[in-house]
Amino acid sequence: MNKILKLRGYFLFLSLGLVIFFLGALIVVLVRTKSSSSVTMPSLVGKNYNNVHNELVRLRLKILLEEARIPEKNEGEVLSQSVSPGKAIETGSHVYLTVNTGFDRVEMPNLKGQSLERATELLGKVLSGEIYVSMPIGGITYVEAGEGESANSVIEQIPEPGKITHSGEKVYLLVATASTKPGKKSDQSSFINQPLPFVAEALNRKKLPWRVIGWEKSLNRESNGLVMEEKSESNTWEFKVNRIEDYNRIEEGYEFLTWKAPKDGVYQVQLVKGELGKLETVYLPAPKKKGEEINLAFYRQGKLTANIMTIDEKVVDSVSWKSEL
Repeated sequence: MNKILKLRGYFLFLSLGLVIFFLGALIVVLVRTKSSSSVTMPSLVGKNYNNVHNELVRLRLKILLEEARIPEKNEGEVLSQSVSPGKAIETGSHVYLTVNTGFDRVEMPNLKGQSLERATELLGKVLSGEIYVSMPIGGITYVEAGEGESANSVIEQIPEPGKITHSGEKVYLLVATASTKPGKKSDQSSFINQPLPFVAEALNRKKLPWRVIGWEKSLNRESNGLVMEEKSESNTWEFKVNRIEDYNRIEEGYEFLTWKAPKDGVYQVQLVKGELGKLETVYLPAPKKKGEEINLAFYRQGKLTANIMTIDEKVVDSVSWKSEL
């Protein structure tokens, strides 16, 4: 009997020791978990949400976004946060952020073939959800009307029809005017802040020589592809054009070409646009010395190929661009 009592006491003691051990371990885990799950809420108001997203992921906070539209604020700017900066908060907690949408999302209307007056009306009333908003005209480039084109009608537009964009994006129009004699100096007094593809079209139709003498590095997306300097002497136009070196061109955007002549000759550049292979000569035949550059900028939608050709249309070089999706 005494032996049984001793064994029972031993097991009770051992069990009590194990219980105390596990309770102690549990307390340690709870304390450590408690201390590690508490984070300090950062100050987010005034910052762009894209710039702070990774930090919030690292803090393991569950972010719920709400949208507001304040035109005076930048798109993506955090307007308010539900947890005050500096407050201790548990990981996994929900935090509500109000983010500025900046502009209304819109689908770019098709303005081609419309009169300038009608195009202006359409841009003043673009549907965004259930409301109408206006889009600004960035500039108008005038070209002489070609076959089948009516004076005062829109020939081309940037951005292209159907693009999903925001109501603050500037729209550039290429508009036809009455035909004039080839070689006559352009009636447009200045091409500053006009898209180079439209400027090239205007001068090509008048058979006026032009060239891009260099690129101007730009950090402003809105100025990309626009003429920023010009000089005209003896009917020859020279331009400097704004260029962003590296930026995402998902479905459409500006592409740039710098090509050096391998030998003396007369060269031209022809574009092959889209899957249907629409052809367009964008650089008229011009004499170039060996090493002399041809600089061009194109506004691409979808696939685009530039063929550099000799005067007899023999392709000597080719460059292609396509969607980055």
